[in-house]
Amino acid sequence: MASKHLNITLPEELIEELNSSIGNREKSAFIAESVKEGLLKRKKQKLREELEESYKALAEEDRELNKEWEVVDLEGWD
Repeated sequence: MASKHLNITLPEELIEELNSSIGNREKSAFIAESVKEGLLKRKKQKLREELEESYKALAEEDRELNKEWEVVDLEGWD
C-alpha cells in the first residue's frame, strides 16, 4: 500500500506517552493501525445505528399490518 506524509497535531502528553512507549521507527505503523481500528469502530457503530433504525421501522410496519388483518383473524370467533 502506498503511503503519504501527513502533518498532524496531537496533545503534548499524548506525544510524550507515544515517544516513551513506541520506538521512532514504529510510530507511523502504530498510528496507522490505531487510525484503522478507530475507523472500523466508527463504521461498526454506524451500521449498528442503521440496523436499529431499520428494525424499528420494520416493527412498526408489522404492527400496522397486524392491525389491518386483525378483523380477518378474528372472523368466525365467537
